[in-house]
Amino acid sequence: MLDSPTPQPPLPVPLRSLTAVACSLALFGCSDAGARARRLAQEAAAQSGLGDRAPQSARAFVFLCDTSPRAGCSEPVLDQLIPALARTASRAPGSTLTVGALGSTVGETREVASLSAPPLPPRPRDREAALARFVDTTRQTLCPPMRPVLAGVRPRQSPIVESIAKVALARNPNLTLSLVVVSDAREDSRFGAFACGPLPSPTAWTALLQRRGVLPPGSLSGVSVHFVLAHAGPQGTRRCAPSIGRERAIRTLWSHALTRAGAAAVTFANSPAEFATSFSTPTSTGGSR
Repeated sequence: MLDSPTPQPPLPVPLRSLTAVACSLALFGCSDAGARARRLAQEAAAQSGLGDRAPQSARAFVFLCDTSPRAGCSEPVLDQLIPALARTASRAPGSTLTVGALGSTVGETREVASLSAPPLPPRPRDREAALARFVDTTRQTLCPPMRPVLAGVRPRQSPIVESIAKVALARNPNLTLSLVVVSDAREDSRFGAFACGPLPSPTAWTALLQRRGVLPPGSLSGVSVHFVLAHAGPQGTRRCAPSIGRERAIRTLWSHALTRAGAAAVTFANSPAEFATSFSTPTSTGGSR
């Protein structure tokens, strides 16, 4: 009488996935179904730790640093934010990272430094070392040129909304733009005095911006705008202490105006650490915010 075969333990889920996909590849070869099976193989390999996801589409990442008094953009803040975007950009070779400084007027808002993400090594085990090198290169490229800006004369105003429009107007149309505004979100210009002045209704402010041609419908199509907020206490000589109600109203003003201009997303992080964590976390589709 033959001995019964010894039961074998089931394969772990990732390896079962790989086995199933391998069979699909053998069956479908180079057909359209085969291409789909190859994509499934990449995903299963990434989940199992045996491979990596295919590179993402190149994107443009722009820091807009508000250096006006109490706005909160500083070298320590950038030191936390830049590595998070560098890690995200490294997964999308050809992406650009740019740091810019807000001026007292939109004409003075300018690009300070920029670089592009290089191709990733083909072998997954080499990618961590390449990522570390790119993060270090990003720091060395973007941070030193910002030091004299941060140490110089502070802008008298914060023309945030016009500066957002300026960056969007100058963007590369072939790259999806993620704009990170490092500021307290207190617009201080001819379009508003959010720190201490009376706040308009969202509808009225959006209508003003559209009427003046600052943020017409579609001008931010596909653009994601991320505010990294810094709360610096009383504003100016009037000691306009912040309040929860005013903070909510200001965020509503920005969300309303930017989404009506076509922005794909408008987010607010209460600290650099919160933004760095959320932005570098992959989404369910394999990308990052």
